Formats: sequence, structure tokens, C-alpha cells
Amino acid sequence: RWMVQAGSFYVAENASMLREKLRQQSFPASLQSAVVDGRTVYRVQVGPHATRAEGERTQARLLREAGINGNIVPVYN
Repeated sequence: RWMVQAGSFYVAENASMLREKLRQQSFPASLQSAVVDGRTVYRVQVGPHATRAEGERTQARLLREAGINGNIVPVYN
């Protein structure tokens, strides 16, 4: 499975705002948190996608419709 990462923030509120903006544009956006170098990082991701090709289509749509150049990342779970 694959996700398109639309943004990464240290401030949860900023990540939540982007997630809501993307949801309003009909993107299946979610928020994940992780601790990196002792700090919590909040990641806004779109998906999941069964294949990388699906992720690439969403990545192109995200750029076209929201002006965000997201990164395709694998889901490890």
C-alpha cells in the first residue's frame, strides 16, 4: 500500500488545517504522528492506494488541484 504525503509539520494545528483543506477538495486525507529526533512530527497523507501507480495519479491530482507537490511513501504495517 502507498500514501501520498502532502505535508509534514511540527505544529499539530497546521497539519489539521491542511488535512481539512484537502478533505474539502475530496482528497481522502488523514493525519499521522511520529517521533523523529525527539520531536513529534505530524504528517498529512492522502490515501491509501493499493499500487504505486494509483499513488502517482493522486500525486498528479494533488499538484494540479491543490498546488501541493506530495511525495509517494510506502505504508509499513
